[in-house]
Formats: sequence, C-alpha cells, structure tokens
Amino acid sequence: MKNLELKRFKEKEEDVLFKVYDLLSNNGFEILIEEGTMNVWYRGCSIEMDMEEGIVIVPNEYYNEFQERQENL
Repeated sequence: MKNLELKRFKEKEEDVLFKVYDLLSNNGFEILIEEGTMNVWYRGCSIEMDMEEGIVIVPNEYYNEFQERQENL
C-alpha cells in the first residue's frame, strides 16, 4: 500500500484555526466540524448577528424578543 502524505497548503491559516478552536472550546463553546464547515454553539444560547451590534450570544429565553428586535431594525 502506498503511503500518502497530506500536503499542507495553508499551514499559517490552519495554525490560526487551531488556536481559535482551542480558545473557543476552552471557554465553554461546543464545536462540530463536519463536511467542510465549523459549527459553534454556546450552551443554552444561539450565536446570532445583530443588525447594530454584530455577533452576539442570545440566551434561548430571549430569542423571540431578539428576533422581534431584528425585524424592527
């Protein structure tokens, strides 16, 4: 059987990605990498994009009010 070695084309970017993965996972975020995508969750919350503030963490109990805010914006 032929020994195939992985070719690394984006080592600098991979290093940054590994650091982000470690930072997030060490601070309570759950991460799933599957089929070329990285999904990130925080327990009992959603990670959303607010129209004014940018990325925010929205607790599940506030989600409907958050959605209403986004519609109003």
